[in-house]
Amino acid sequence: MFNIGCSINFSIIGVHETRKGHSVLLKALKDITSRSPDLYDRIKVSIERYGDLTKGLVAFVDENNLSALVVFQNHVENISTFYMDTDVLIHPSLFSEDLPNVISEAMAFGIPTLGSKIAGIPSQISDGVNGFLIKPGDHMALSQRMETLIDNSEKLNSMSKECVAKFDMEFSSDVAVGRYTDLIAGK
Repeated sequence: MFNIGCSINFSIIGVHETRKGHSVLLKALKDITSRSPDLYDRIKVSIERYGDLTKGLVAFVDENNLSALVVFQNHVENISTFYMDTDVLIHPSLFSEDLPNVISEAMAFGIPTLGSKIAGIPSQISDGVNGFLIKPGDHMALSQRMETLIDNSEKLNSMSKECVAKFDMEFSSDVAVGRYTDLIAGK
């Protein structure tokens, strides 16, 4: 269970390329720390993977004094450990997205997601229930939703429970196999 006053770990998983929206998260983080400096000690952001934009993302973090909050992790051997250290997944995709596996995986761990309202993401995130949906590229909305969860442990705990329930009902392997079987059988 999450408690108010504790630090919260936001994580993002994905290759550092424009469409994944890492810059949206970093701009949101800058907004939060500028608007609410008292939250500076309560936020951590883990950025997994690497890519063409990594150097620019690192430079943004350094230039905006966010280095104490952001940890870049090039490759995580055990993704389960990464998820267990995550309170909220951020998935601010801008375009060319489908049904992201990372969101389903996070749900299985009871991790709410703040994700873009594009492609299949709204079928995974029920806005306000097991996460929040944001307009692609809207870093201000993302920062506001991040702050909502930082300041509301009851909401975060409720969303965590809803994540597991939704995963079990809609995304578990049993459900997926059943859907594939029905598809192949022409049902």
